[in-house]
Amino acid sequence: MTVKGEVKDREALKLFLRQAADQKREGGPGSPSAVFVLIRADRGVKYSQFMDVVNQLQYDGYYKIGLISEDLG
Repeated sequence: MTVKGEVKDREALKLFLRQAADQKREGGPGSPSAVFVLIRADRGVKYSQFMDVVNQLQYDGYYKIGLISEDLG
């Protein structure tokens, strides 16, 4: 199951992840540790803001985190 979305702030991220975990629960294991999160940030995001999001995800129990990069070549 894939759930896609774009979030602009922490509260929206928390809500989105809660909804994604709930949907996953309906189809099987739904704990945060069973959810794989992919993150892509645009150029305007500061590194410290990006790491705040990653740290918050880990604090909330989401440990399967992947980063999406773009080929600039």
